[in-house]
Amino acid sequence: MLRVDSISKSYVVFSHHGQRILASATLGLYKPRLRFLALDGVSFTLKPGRLLGVAGPNGAGKSTLLSIIAGAQSADSGKVTFPGKPGQIRSILELGAGFSPELTVRENALLTGQFFGYRAREIQQSMAEILEFAELADREAMPLRALSTGQAMRLAFAVAFLRRSELLLLDEAFAVGDAAFQQKCIKRITDYKESGSMIILVSHQMELMRSLCDEMLLLDGGRILARGAVADVHAAYMELIWLKGRREGLSGHALALLDSGGKARQVFQTGEKAIARLELTGEQTLPGITVGLHIYDVRGVLVYGTNTHFLGQPMDLVGREKRLLHFELELHLMEGRYAIGYSVHTGRSHAEGAFVWQEKALEFQVMGTSGLGLANCRARLLTDESA
Repeated sequence: MLRVDSISKSYVVFSHHGQRILASATLGLYKPRLRFLALDGVSFTLKPGRLLGVAGPNGAGKSTLLSIIAGAQSADSGKVTFPGKPGQIRSILELGAGFSPELTVRENALLTGQFFGYRAREIQQSMAEILEFAELADREAMPLRALSTGQAMRLAFAVAFLRRSELLLLDEAFAVGDAAFQQKCIKRITDYKESGSMIILVSHQMELMRSLCDEMLLLDGGRILARGAVADVHAAYMELIWLKGRREGLSGHALALLDSGGKARQVFQTGEKAIARLELTGEQTLPGITVGLHIYDVRGVLVYGTNTHFLGQPMDLVGREKRLLHFELELHLMEGRYAIGYSVHTGRSHAEGAFVWQEKALEFQVMGTSGLGLANCRARLLTDESA
């Protein structure tokens, strides 16, 4: 088990260039009083076979936390306890670091493989496996500079994840290649998790985090704001983003979910039409606002989202006017429980300045179908013929 106990880390802040020169001249004996606190008493545990997602805005301390766990930096106070053997921590803090554009694909694989703790002999014996996974078997003798950025990142991932380790630390490691290759990467990571690896993933791709993680923690200003179920931490993250860019302008807002006859309902049949009625009251005139809806399943995975910007229907809200908006939805969803929320903001997303963000305003249930997944594609078997 990985245990992180009260980790704190700060960095010296030089207010002018003279301070930096003085610190260098005194071999670090002179230290300005002003410091930036990157981590402040962070504690958590992680058990084998679990994937922990770490979310937070830029500057929250996510990468600093990973680098301390990896041993690349030391903490000012607190400690990290990991009982694994040396070499059982693999950190992917900057995918592709150490690559040389003048070396060949094969030579770069050999060089960076040793950087990740593999023996040269092991890399040589596994070269065919690496090149096949990276889909570069026909380019092994080419210099790296001849490859695209995506191809180079595929090579980096294939080398980094050649073998399972007890603890994997990943910082935005899934921004690799096209969608098909990303699925290969995700499968390898989930296979490692099912084999007992502990994994910590830092990413701004929240949909990916929600689909992969067993639990999450939210950092801001070096402190843990929330930890627990993925859906709950994601909701806290979205609220944090809203609060950081919050704007005033609404005096009232409420959402109701109705059937096609205008009656409030909480249970619908798959494929049934529903009306999301949103009531807005402005404190002042708000020109060109965007109003959106989003639906999540019980795990916090986004099922559907849209807004008036995507629908090509920008709107203005006149000051002190009460306005009713009706969105017609066709609930082609699989049986299960869902939550619907709403937002009012400027631009394309609520991160660009939101007047309101409600992650889960209402819950509802869909009944009447069976199958797997989230969407009901209403499949029918048309023919059953011998070829």
